[in-house]
Amino acid sequence: MNNEVYLDYEQCEYFGVAYMHSNATLVINAKTLLNSKANGYDEYHFNLLTPFQDVILERNDKTNSPGWFSISKVLYPGDEAFIEYIS
Repeated sequence: MNNEVYLDYEQCEYFGVAYMHSNATLVINAKTLLNSKANGYDEYHFNLLTPFQDVILERNDKTNSPGWFSISKVLYPGDEAFIEYIS
């Protein structure tokens, strides 16, 4: 299983990140992301994201297809990055 997550065009618009033709970063609660998909996520995405609290997703226009983001970091309460994120 890889570490890529798909956001459709509507999700990208809602969260204010580029769907394509641009690099993008999104810090988001995994449950919020799972609940944001109109028809729900498939088993792959559900199994990938459910164990996490918050994730940092990054889209590189040269390596990711439109709508696909790589999980660059998982944030847990107490992590320095998590503390910076909630501050």
